[in-house]
Amino acid sequence: MTTTTPRPANVARETKAEAIGWHWGMFRLENPAHGLDPDVVDAVWDVIEPGISGTVRRFESGADTAGEREWLVVYASMAGVRHPDFKFAINRWLAEWGKPGVRGDDVHRVRLEALENGLVPMSNWRWRILHSPPEAPRFTLNDRAWSYLPQLRRQARGRRTLYLPLNSRVVAMAWLGESTGGFDHQVLRPSWVRWLTP
Repeated sequence: MTTTTPRPANVARETKAEAIGWHWGMFRLENPAHGLDPDVVDAVWDVIEPGISGTVRRFESGADTAGEREWLVVYASMAGVRHPDFKFAINRWLAEWGKPGVRGDDVHRVRLEALENGLVPMSNWRWRILHSPPEAPRFTLNDRAWSYLPQLRRQARGRRTLYLPLNSRVVAMAWLGESTGGFDHQVLRPSWVRWLTP
């Protein structure tokens, strides 16, 4: 009888970029209405995805136009409803409010409602683009797109700052505060990049 030793889960494996962080059919409707494309939710993401690389390159070069600002708000709002744990997060929130949870196709309906409801508040937040200089570590990307950092200022209106890595050298941050109508660019010291990068 031959036995094989199981491969440890934390061993690095070589793969293609296309195979990372991808789950086919994650947004596919299980019971679409007659004549409705079961992948209709994916069509929503197609509005913003084709321009990601070009827009991030413009952020790298210091761009600050109305078009880039609008793109950033839409991208951040989409990132907030697309991550794999959305169902668990929204059901936890609904339970706290004493409401029934959602499942099946209703999860995707709530995704789109949350996307629409998030656009206006996010457009009113303060936004900043952070740059990691060449001598500093690179920012770390994650599969949930954005996360929260604690606010360190005592006079801060909110307790958390949204932290959204756009690539390994550029991060967008947003927090509750009166919008300036744009965002500023700041190059961080290497020590600050190390603090932000686990």
